[in-house]
Amino acid sequence: MPSIRYNQLDSLRGLAAISVVIHHYLLIFPQFYEKTIDNSGYALVNFLKYTPLHIFFSGTQAVILFFVLSGFVLSLPFLNNINSSYSIYLTRRVTRIYIPYLVSLVIVLIAVKLFSEGVLTGFSPWANGKWSDPIDFKLIIDHLFLVGNFANGEYNPIYWSLVHEMRISILFPIIMIFIIKYKWKFSLLWSLIISAFGFVGTTLLSHANIETDYMLSLYYGLSFVIGALLAKHKDMLIKFFESKSKTVKILITILSIFLYTFPSWVLNFPVIPERLLNPPNTVMASIGAAMFIILALASKTIKKVLLFKPFQFFGDISYSLYLYHCIPLFVLLHQFNDKVTTWILLITSCIVSILLAVLSYYFVEKPSIKLGKKVSTKLKNQETNKKLAG
Repeated sequence: MPSIRYNQLDSLRGLAAISVVIHHYLLIFPQFYEKTIDNSGYALVNFLKYTPLHIFFSGTQAVILFFVLSGFVLSLPFLNNINSSYSIYLTRRVTRIYIPYLVSLVIVLIAVKLFSEGVLTGFSPWANGKWSDPIDFKLIIDHLFLVGNFANGEYNPIYWSLVHEMRISILFPIIMIFIIKYKWKFSLLWSLIISAFGFVGTTLLSHANIETDYMLSLYYGLSFVIGALLAKHKDMLIKFFESKSKTVKILITILSIFLYTFPSWVLNFPVIPERLLNPPNTVMASIGAAMFIILALASKTIKKVLLFKPFQFFGDISYSLYLYHCIPLFVLLHQFNDKVTTWILLITSCIVSILLAVLSYYFVEKPSIKLGKKVSTKLKNQETNKKLAG
């Protein structure tokens, strides 16, 4: 399946990955983790997390952006009539996501075995919720299959999103049948209904003490659909943006930031029950993410910024940075939290994470992509030969 690539969207993914890194590095502090405005030395960060400036460390919204981007990018071959069998599609998707994931899983399990020291005194419940228990063989097997229901945040807190990414990717060609066949209003409507069903189902199962996150994949499927609809109507939306005045373009840009950070500046206060945050979070963040993509495609200024070499660099390594950034963080916290200043540990973690991401990109990701292309080409040749023989 030939790739259709917009380099500025790679940079957008890279910036989102950086915001996830910052988000997780701040989450180790109880003052940031707790839903409260603290007056300690972290008062500024605690204030910023309830404003649109939360965009710089909006980890949850960044994952929604990843999902919308996936829906956008995966839909392009279908929309451009680039025909390919399901086996070829799935081969490329699995080699793209699963092989780098599997290598990171091996590394994180080694790190847990060698460096975990139990409870981290003075750090948040989030930090102490990782690497706190001995390695479980059954949990490792669950991780190997990736798409099942398991404690997917035990070893690496980002794995949960890959579970949903793979589940939805497996079903995505079916989703595209509806996207291509029906008008956007109908596609969006049934997607909203399925997403609502997934959220309600998750809530009810949780109240019944049934631990499963299969329903959450239905819930997050909305973001993929929004991305696919965006790809389908991108030309019209780009023309719409380009036809507006400079003032209107600035207002659209500001609106996209407010929508993307909506859960932070409107709903993220302690008075709002946690269970009510997710639906508006996903809908608003998905719309904001979709607007970011249109801005990246239609705005010459934003496109120029995103094509800046350092942003391109982080776009290239974004998946590996996402996979690895928590591993050096937890290694250093467990080994040196009582010996070295926390901020030095964070800076060191950041540097090591980038180095690991670069190594992973060149020695794992690129070979995996190459393998996917090689296998899919072989499968395509086999399918062509069968058709000729028939």
